[in-house]
Amino acid sequence: AFKPFTSSRSSSENAFASQSERGGCRESEDGLLVMGYQAYRLDPESGLNPKRLLPKYTGLGVLCEKLVTEEGHTSLLDVGACLGLASQIGLKVEFKDVAAVEHDKEYLHVLHEVNEWSAAHGLGQVTIHDCHVTPETKLPPKDLVLGLALVHWLYSCTSDFGSLFKIVE
Repeated sequence: AFKPFTSSRSSSENAFASQSERGGCRESEDGLLVMGYQAYRLDPESGLNPKRLLPKYTGLGVLCEKLVTEEGHTSLLDVGACLGLASQIGLKVEFKDVAAVEHDKEYLHVLHEVNEWSAAHGLGQVTIHDCHVTPETKLPPKDLVLGLALVHWLYSCTSDFGSLFKIVE
């Protein structure tokens, strides 16, 4: 049975954590609430409700749906998956093969809990890769690869620029 949990952000327990927000999930009568850097709710009958997302994620859903319905793409890889929101969007728009890569142990735990809950409700599954990506890492090829977490690395690694717009330039 699905069990809610609470975790810590202790650096000794999770030396590879990259988000300061604690991740977790809680089941209620109307679904599963996922909390942390990404926050979303899954309905036990229909999964993710795109109407309840922030506009940036709604736009991602529209793009993904177009890639599936109009261009026939079937697979998605979410690199730096965090708590799996982009992966859940992929399931919602019916990518047949959705995979997630995450290195943060706490967030990986949440991803597995979400997967367990999702499977119990017949909402689909995400293949989860516990991975520290290096140049030697072999990730499975997919039609669409999302690296949305990359923006955090770009910005923090080049903080002297002081502007994401300057970095992009």
